[in-house]
Amino acid sequence: MQYIQQLLMPYQQHALSAWDRLRLGYSLCVHEGVEVKAFRGGQPEAYWLQVPEGYVHCGTIHSVGTAWQWDIMPDGNLELLKLEAVPESQLGFLLVQAAHFDHCY
Repeated sequence: MQYIQQLLMPYQQHALSAWDRLRLGYSLCVHEGVEVKAFRGGQPEAYWLQVPEGYVHCGTIHSVGTAWQWDIMPDGNLELLKLEAVPESQLGFLLVQAAHFDHCY
């Protein structure tokens, strides 16, 4: 999990919604050639990434200002999501959008 942590940590301080954190993490993994799957589910309901080393918790549904967590496992059923990676040239827009609308939360 150390490689995934190193990949995601530069973005940990950004106040992203769980959905945006899922999309960003998924896209970063895809662009780095890491096998990754996205899920929704568990108790409480949350977004998850599955990487070869295990699961990454992206935050509970509808939560804002979440952080990735790698030391927990999903509890309950997970539904596989079909995501497309955000193009590398557009990843920064996820961060700018979150910063711009941060005052709305």
